[in-house]
Amino acid sequence: MAIAEGGVLSGISFSTINGTVMVEDVESRSAAEDGGIIVGDRIVSVDGQDTSLAEEMDSYVEEKLAEGCSVIVEVEGSGKRRLVWIRLPKMSRSDSRFLDVYAHIREHWNNMVSVWDSACSLYYDVASGSEDEDLFRSSVLKDTGEIQRLRTVLIDTTIPSLPGPFWTELSRAKEFMEWTAFAMDEAIQNMALEVGNKNAVRRRMNSVRWGRSAVERHLSLAFRESGVVTERSFF
Repeated sequence: MAIAEGGVLSGISFSTINGTVMVEDVESRSAAEDGGIIVGDRIVSVDGQDTSLAEEMDSYVEEKLAEGCSVIVEVEGSGKRRLVWIRLPKMSRSDSRFLDVYAHIREHWNNMVSVWDSACSLYYDVASGSEDEDLFRSSVLKDTGEIQRLRTVLIDTTIPSLPGPFWTELSRAKEFMEWTAFAMDEAIQNMALEVGNKNAVRRRMNSVRWGRSAVERHLSLAFRESGVVTERSFF
């Protein structure tokens, strides 16, 4: 979960072992401490959702931040479970505007990554012989069409030309998204044309992996530089 300035679980760090999320540190006078979370607690769920799926919960909490909502955290400590209500801070108009744009960009990016991951999963099934090549080729047109559509949406999305490093980082993230969408499109087509050429496919996948890493880095920096979130150390 993102650490917010006076917001969701601010001042908490954790470790994850075999799907178990444990609180390692809680800063004094933080929102986490105010909510009653202590070192040694196990985070069971956030708004009823299992926290073992860290990546999904990360996106979920970001969306809740953008919506200005609060969250209910279920924790377990000393053999007892309890519910902790964590309130979000009142956001300024500029914070709210940033998060609105951020959430819009993040949604399209998540959809794009979902299409890519699905195509890769089907490719691996084809490469292992558990799925038919014709099935994969028939899905390529749909997948590449969706990637191209999402890329067009991103290109048409305007990042406000406002001062602040958070807007700069968000613009960079968007640029890498557009490039990575193009790389995804080419890679999926390459998978269909050269199913047996694992080296060629791997090179394409590595390009996409590099792009995804760059996007996530700049998204994280944008969220951090905004001042709404000072550090990402939970989820």
